[in-house]
Amino acid sequence: MSNYRLIDVPVQKREHESLGVAMYADILARFIANCETPITIVIQGDWGIGKTSLLNMVQEILAPTPRRTANYHVIYFNTWQYSQFEQEQFLAISILKGIMAEVQNLDSLQDLRKDEKVKEAFKNFGNFVTKLGNQVVKKQTGMDFQGAAGKDVESSILDDDIVVQIRQMKDKFRNLVQVLVPNDKDRLVIMVDDLDRIKPVRALEFLEAIKNFLDVESCVFVMAVDYTVIQSGMEEKLGRSARELQGKSYFDKIIQVPFTMPSSSYQTDKYVMSLLGWNYTDKNGGRYEQVEEGRDRFFLAVRANNIGKKEVEFFTNITGLTVGNNPRSIKRAVNYANLLRMVVQSQRSAKSKEGTRNEWTMWDATVLYPLACMQLAWPELFVHFANEPNPGTLALMQDFDYLQSLRGMNGLFKRVHNPEETKSNITGFVDEFIGLVDENGDGQISTEEFSPIWRMMVD
Repeated sequence: MSNYRLIDVPVQKREHESLGVAMYADILARFIANCETPITIVIQGDWGIGKTSLLNMVQEILAPTPRRTANYHVIYFNTWQYSQFEQEQFLAISILKGIMAEVQNLDSLQDLRKDEKVKEAFKNFGNFVTKLGNQVVKKQTGMDFQGAAGKDVESSILDDDIVVQIRQMKDKFRNLVQVLVPNDKDRLVIMVDDLDRIKPVRALEFLEAIKNFLDVESCVFVMAVDYTVIQSGMEEKLGRSARELQGKSYFDKIIQVPFTMPSSSYQTDKYVMSLLGWNYTDKNGGRYEQVEEGRDRFFLAVRANNIGKKEVEFFTNITGLTVGNNPRSIKRAVNYANLLRMVVQSQRSAKSKEGTRNEWTMWDATVLYPLACMQLAWPELFVHFANEPNPGTLALMQDFDYLQSLRGMNGLFKRVHNPEETKSNITGFVDEFIGLVDENGDGQISTEEFSPIWRMMVD
């Protein structure tokens, strides 16, 4: 895990996961294996919250095993490459063709592909989708799936001949799936990721296409998308008033099972510490052990046999109050803090006398980490603090009225989702920071107690 934990890439295997999401992956995989079909599941969550990692773990769990009798043919399909298309009205048909290409390349279907019935089914459906796509492009019209699926042909913006072909798509796809997945317990699982990277109205059109034309027995569709993107698509398609009145029911009609990423249950402490260079182990009643492989790359590459509860709570609290519990945001903060660590060590080496040891300590790390997180989360506040770095400024930052009066803070409060929560987080952050340097515990920071913060900012 140490080879890539600091890189912003999704988790590939459960053994590399440290947020506590593996349990949910197991449950979701069991649900997919036992649910009635057809069904569409949406994994909801903000960008960077871990949706792709969850998909990867589910795919790993559903992979063939010697004891497993059922076959789960899983494809993973990313829509990112399609978000660059200029002719966006053709996105849905292009993505459908892409999905079918992935199905044809499934390793689990290698033996089946030799069967003449399978070859014929693939050929018929592939030819059909290609012909349909060519006609749509030739007619220079988008895929009005909702209109084409309805009984009233006039409700579709497509020509009658294309409408008829679109309505044939489901039968063609059903025939293909019946050949590929002949047993009741078998599943064709189609995972579609990054739907929130294409335009909201196109993402909505694609979900409609899945519902109307590929929603057949033995199929499970698992989509990763931010629900706000679908809301935006509904607003563009239906209008704001219609979205407010019928948006939820419209979404429920397309999606049978919405699953929200369990970010409130994340084991943020273990995750943050693993990124900082300390892995949790159950040995000896539970403790953190320093990563040995490439240890100097980590922010907490300090001389210590163990890290106590106090340090773990400090780094976890500072992280949660500033950048939150989004894994991508946490990695960004840790990497930035690590870069600043290298800057500080370089500055100190340049200043020190030749032969003087410049060791990075736990105290150094606890002073620098809050400054790095504050600069990333609240750059306007950090600028103010950097301009007036003294105990008085730090103490005043606990006052809501003072924060509101600062220049530039209006922009910060407009940018965040919940301004009052942000103010509360800032005061909680300052409490943590004051508690760190308040040596005599009187709640007041003297100039001498503030000096480590001052020296760190200078470096």
